[in-house]
Order: sequence, then structure tokens, then C-alpha cells
Amino acid sequence: MVSLPTGNVVTKNAELSTIDLVKTLLEMQERTFSGYIAACVQGAGGFEEGMVLFDSGKVVGCAYEYYNHNKVFEGSAAFQRVLNASAAKNGVVDIISLTPEQVQLVLALNEKMVFVPDQKQLQSVKIQEFSPSFEEEATGVSGAGPAGITPSRAELMKKFKLGEMIS
Repeated sequence: MVSLPTGNVVTKNAELSTIDLVKTLLEMQERTFSGYIAACVQGAGGFEEGMVLFDSGKVVGCAYEYYNHNKVFEGSAAFQRVLNASAAKNGVVDIISLTPEQVQLVLALNEKMVFVPDQKQLQSVKIQEFSPSFEEEATGVSGAGPAGITPSRAELMKKFKLGEMIS
């Protein structure tokens, strides 16, 4: 995934089922938010994480990663996957604010993630159900099982800094 600065936590581990992610993206535009929204969801083949980067309320970049498949998408292809993830049943959302300088640094170090969607494109989004087709396209596998050894539950919990939940 794209390396991101720590920034200031606005929202941490909010249940995706309680948040309308597309509406939140639009609200961040209205607030002239600078930072990123990251959504981690459970896909057919494991965890997936998408990130949308904002600069003064404008979407300026996107990245999306399939952890078990070691596949990363950036820019427009990532944005479509983030929109798909917004309809996932299981997931968490983080909102992190950044300074304008930090946003520019992220863009400078990750040029492939640059993407500015048309405002109408974002306002007209109506995702009803999470689709595994993006993962199948990324992996070339229908049903998108893991592409190798599946990390243990403990390894995943540690990776997502949820180690305290392991008993």
C-alpha cells in the first residue's frame, strides 16, 4: 500500500456498516478536508484496503490493495474498487487529517495514485452490493481464494494492530 504519514486521527475503526462511505466522501469535500479516508474490508480472498486522498476538499488520489494477493491498484482503477468496498458488509473506516504539505508529499512520492474524479461521477454513485468481481479481475481467479499461504488470524490481527483482541 501507499506509504502515508501518521496525521491526526479523526475517526478510528468505525464499522463500515454504520457509515455511508460515499456520503462521507461528499461531506469531506464540503468541509474542504485534507487527509485520507481508508476502508479495510473482508473480501472473498482476504482483507482488502482502499484509500482516498483529499486536498482541501478535492479528491486527488486513490489506492487499493488486496493483501492476500499482493496486488495494488492506484488512480482510477483504485477509485472504482473503493466505491465497491463502500458496500461491503464487514469492514472498518479510518479518517485521518493531514496538513497540505503532507498531502503534497504523498502525491509526490506516489504519482501513480493521482486521480481527480468528476464531481458528477461521485454524486451519482449508487452501489447496492459488494461485488467480488474486482478481486476476481485482479487475481484471475473466480471465487478469489488466497494466492499462497493464508496468514493466520493472529498475524492479521497484529498487522492491523488489533493484537489486544487475541485472547
